[in-house]
Formats: sequence, C-alpha cells, structure tokens
Amino acid sequence: MTDLKGKKLLVLGGIISMIEVVKRAKELGIIVYVTDYLSDSPAKKYADKSFMVSATEVDAVVELCKKEKVDGIITGNVDMLLPYYAQICEKAHLHCYGSLEQFKIMTNKKLFKDICVKYHVPTIKEYMKKEVQEKTIHYPVLIKPVDSSGSRGISVCNNDDEVHIAIQKAVHYSKSGKYLIERYMTGEEAVLYYYFQNNKPIFMGMCDRYVTSVKEGVANISTAYVFPSKYTQNHLLNTDLIIQNMFQALKIENGTMFLQAFIEEGIPILYEPGYRLNGAREQYIYSETNGINAIDLLIRFALTGEMSREDINLRADPYLNGKCACMLSPSICLGK
Repeated sequence: MTDLKGKKLLVLGGIISMIEVVKRAKELGIIVYVTDYLSDSPAKKYADKSFMVSATEVDAVVELCKKEKVDGIITGNVDMLLPYYAQICEKAHLHCYGSLEQFKIMTNKKLFKDICVKYHVPTIKEYMKKEVQEKTIHYPVLIKPVDSSGSRGISVCNNDDEVHIAIQKAVHYSKSGKYLIERYMTGEEAVLYYYFQNNKPIFMGMCDRYVTSVKEGVANISTAYVFPSKYTQNHLLNTDLIIQNMFQALKIENGTMFLQAFIEEGIPILYEPGYRLNGAREQYIYSETNGINAIDLLIRFALTGEMSREDINLRADPYLNGKCACMLSPSICLGK
C-alpha cells in the first residue's frame, strides 16, 4: 500500500464510523479531507483538512475536488449518500465502485425484492395493497419504507387498524412516500458478505445474527454476530450460485456488500442489502482471519481504480481458516 502515500482522499460524510477510515488512510500516508454540512462532524477532527460542503451538493463537491486536486473519493455506511457519491465521481472523473443505477436498486427495498424475484433468489413474501383492501393478508405483517435505513419507520402489525397507522409511519420515513408490506418473519437470522473484484463476486462468508426486542411493535435490533454461520454449507450448496448470477446480471464489478437474511428450512431468505461498508464492521473479522480488510480495499479502489493488487478470492475462506469469532452489540437504551 506504499504506492498510495501522498495521494489525496476525500471522505463524504464525517459520521463517527468514518473515523476508522480516516485513521487508516492516514496510516497509509494518504492526505485525508472530510466534507459535509456539519462543523462538528466526528471524523473531521481526525482529517488533515475539512470543508463545510454537503455531500448532496454535487456540483459544489466536484468543484472542491478540482480545487484541492483530489485523487479519490470514499463514503461509508450511509445509504442516502451513495447516489450522490456516484454522481460526484462521474462528474469529477474519479473512481466509483458502483453505478448510480446499482445504488438505486441496492438502497430501495422494493427494487431489490423485485430483482431477487426476477433471478429466483429467495426473498420474503410481499403483500399487495389490493390484499390489504380485501383483507386477505395473514397476520402478523411487517410494514417498512422502501428507501429508509437503520430500522426507521418499521412496524409489526397484528390487525387492520395497526396496518393503517403503520403505513402512515412508513410513508413519513420514506423519501419517495412508498412502503412494503411483508410477511412478518421470526426465527434465526444471518448476514451474508460478498466482495467484488473485476466483475467477480467473492463469497467472503456469513454469520449468524442474534437479535432482541426493545419495544413492542418495533423491529428487533442486533445483539451479536457469530462467525462462521452454522448455515454456511447450506448456502454454498443451495443459494450462493443464484445470488452470484444475480450480481453478474446487475454487472456489479467492485466494492463490498452485505445481505441480511432470515433462515427458513436452513436456507437464507434475503430481505435487505447494503452495497457499502457495514456498520457491524465485519471487515475486522475477515482482516484477522483471511487478511482481507474492506476499508483497505475501498481506499485503494478510490485512489487507483483497483480493489487489490492480488486476487482476493485466493485468500477468501468462508470458514475463517478454521477460526471463529463473535461481535457483540449490547443495547443501551429503548428504541423509538
């Protein structure tokens, strides 16, 4: 990574999770800038230089890149910034690991569900508005915005009255004013991780996700992630190939992705993707066990257009080279 020394990296959004990106880039000798519309953004305190330009102001950020002679752009685990990131990179002629269309699909739960159905990837049953009107849905159901994240606007409903209230809540949290009604799933959960290099999807592994309820009628939140998942072999035998076929049909070339899933009859049933760094920070697990760190990969891609100088697939082992790991996420306050 010594070839990155002295290059200039612009970080879009200075949220707390980007501190580790800024620190890692500086360890590599990279000059790091951070920009957003907040003067007290946590990551700005660690940057070489910061700016008060919102990442949503595409043209203004492009001008900033030109003025400061930025070599690359990176953003973190905020879905809403991904489309802006793509537009900025295109206008500034800098490397972007995904396309605007790909980010639109991967940040919209309805579009992602439709893609899963098209390519025969297992996903959760969806109820149509007509079924709600005709009262033919089977309770309980989950109602959520199609384009929100962080469990905002999600409700679990057990009757018609609760559905109408939940729809209003979901619409409030949706930028597009749209929502999904799905079968409410319970039971075991898992997260699947894929990295991409030069058009090739690489299955990094999966973990079992343990959750807890903090408030009735609100979606469960994570408490622990255990690697590797006990369903890893089932996935490799039954769903890995069709998921990879879906990725290739979408022409996903580079980057990292996580897929949240329920487990039913031993098979992962997908419900939400993240074409970005994961807030659960699985990169540290794979860095320790496989020597592959997503932060390093995305920094290098931003500055050079390549994820790595070596073939990532040669290091990837979904069984962690015989090791195991756990990440804990204890709840410290009530959900809202």
